Amino acid sequence: MSKSDERHILREKNQKTFYFALLLLFFFQLFGRWIESIYRLSLIKLDPGLETAGLLLFLYALVFLVVPKKKESLFLKGSVFLFLLLRFLCPFLPIRIQVIVAGLGVANFLILYAAWLSKPYRHLQGDAGYALILSIFSYILLRSLGYSVDISMDGSSVLACAALVAMAVYFTWRHFAPQECEEELTEKQENESSGCWMDVLSAFGNFALVVFFFTVPHTLVCWFGYEDAHVPGRYYVSALLIWLVLTDTEKLSLHSGKGNIIYNALFAGLLVSCLILGRPQLPATVADVNTIALHEPPNFLLICSFIVALVLPVNIRQIQARCTFPDPQAALLRVVPTFLFLLTLALLSIIINVWGYVPGGSVLRNHFYLPFLLMGLSLMLPWRKGAKVLTRQRLGIQGRIVFILLAGFTFGLQLVQMVYIHPEIMSDKKSLRIGTYNIQQGSNLSGEISYREQCALLESLDLDIIALQESDTARISGGFVDPVRYFAETLGYYVCYGPGTISGSFGTALLSRYPIHSGEIVYTFSDRDEIATLHVLLSIGGKKLSVSCNHPDGGEAAMTAHVLQVLEKQKGYPLAIAMGDFNFTLQEAYRDFLTSHFPATAAEKVSGSVMPDKNIDHIFVTESVEVLESHFIPPSHSHSDHPLHWAVITWKEEELFLEKNETTAIKDQSLF
Repeated sequence: MSKSDERHILREKNQKTFYFALLLLFFFQLFGRWIESIYRLSLIKLDPGLETAGLLLFLYALVFLVVPKKKESLFLKGSVFLFLLLRFLCPFLPIRIQVIVAGLGVANFLILYAAWLSKPYRHLQGDAGYALILSIFSYILLRSLGYSVDISMDGSSVLACAALVAMAVYFTWRHFAPQECEEELTEKQENESSGCWMDVLSAFGNFALVVFFFTVPHTLVCWFGYEDAHVPGRYYVSALLIWLVLTDTEKLSLHSGKGNIIYNALFAGLLVSCLILGRPQLPATVADVNTIALHEPPNFLLICSFIVALVLPVNIRQIQARCTFPDPQAALLRVVPTFLFLLTLALLSIIINVWGYVPGGSVLRNHFYLPFLLMGLSLMLPWRKGAKVLTRQRLGIQGRIVFILLAGFTFGLQLVQMVYIHPEIMSDKKSLRIGTYNIQQGSNLSGEISYREQCALLESLDLDIIALQESDTARISGGFVDPVRYFAETLGYYVCYGPGTISGSFGTALLSRYPIHSGEIVYTFSDRDEIATLHVLLSIGGKKLSVSCNHPDGGEAAMTAHVLQVLEKQKGYPLAIAMGDFNFTLQEAYRDFLTSHFPATAAEKVSGSVMPDKNIDHIFVTESVEVLESHFIPPSHSHSDHPLHWAVITWKEEELFLEKNETTAIKDQSLF
């Protein structure tokens, strides 16, 4: 074979690798949107309804089983074009339609994935390991460009969506066809393929890790802390580059069956350990309080990131080598049932967070490691009979250039976004514009995704301090968007995010145009939702202002415990603000507890808008703070199910701007 023929074959293989990477990327995107859209429609009613029937749409894939063999190729070609069409349309449709479109898209991918695992179509994978890496890079890049919002899935960038789908259409038109293989599967291979349930199950366990952990470094900041939000992205890119170098060796030293079991067990152990050790101790009684100062991430969590990066491509490539079915229909009989593993992991991750709304859900409370434990265990399934040694893999110059450019651009973008510009602070300002905003996890009254609209609203109000509620991150139910970081970097705020994935709260956060001096999270007794209150000390003109962001919920005991801890934390601060979604009206007894330190509310000065009936979003201020004006933006215009409540406040000069020799009075009373 001449060198030109070798280059042609290598070029063809690389193109198939890029093609498979695109289809994997689209599957990850559609699967996430499918689960997210069902959750958002349930969220607006606080109760699952008819939309949950959308979970059955994956069963459409079983239609392929009744397709005659003569029409199999035509059906598969139609499936791939339908899959690409659904992927293109999904971001631009109403959320109720997205349930159907994304669900059918997932079903079509299952059909295609079954074909990819079969002898006639296995050549279309190219190199599955590199394809997975490429899809991960692409997903990270798309999220990085949108500050954790996937710009190709939010409906704002038709060009990005169309370009990706157009590339996939081109590759489909050029390459999608069965291939007559000269060699037949041996009897041993036939027997192995007919019984390799564990191999396919492990593949979906790997896909779960990609979806939940690997492609969303921006949303993992709640594990690493907001001191350095882009640590995950940088470490992942570095680890993937290491993998790219390692796979060019003759063979991997860890690639024996026993070596892989040890390697994967180490990964699963570290991942689950960091989740368990990172969990907060939840108060068991009304009198218990757990205070956690925001801190830097532990080193073992960073090590875990490297192991994840290096393990995933190994398993995908091994599954590609071990699991070859005689035809797509035989593969589908394994793919559809094992897909339930990925679906179960997605639902389990949601139920663990909303345990208070699920019968018997308290059993799962604070056990966020469970889905990741199952994912980690699935990594070891293919090694039950030993593993083959990987031979040398070649990408060629074309493939290397693509990977280097993509990795370099992604890594560079992560570094650039580490430094976002804060607005110029007016040190002589005599008033502040403050607000509280329950963003309902980025949903409006109809359940539509509304992060961009919410961001635009905040920009128009030009607030100095914003308390956010239901701003939880790293959830498949919210599309893995990190709204706190998205708002902060888009608008240029300092940011302090409270509870994250490991803690299981729905998220309280503070955005500030003034530097954040320090902050802490206080957990109090809860019987429905975890109650985690964020207390922050701000630097204004060199002095300190105490602000608490609140979102309690539950029975009388839980609500009382929360109010008492707010008073305890703010005690001694003459200049303090408590704001948020308090889940009680001003006519309830909880208001009376707060009057000892917060005698006034911004609602008393409402102007230019009408205060909602039974309002539960409040801004409480101490006697030294004066409310100049106050407003409510109703849910019909706030792009949430809550009003956006904002106010303009001022202060008594002699109390806020103390002389240097008087500042110790406040410092001695510091709660931080």
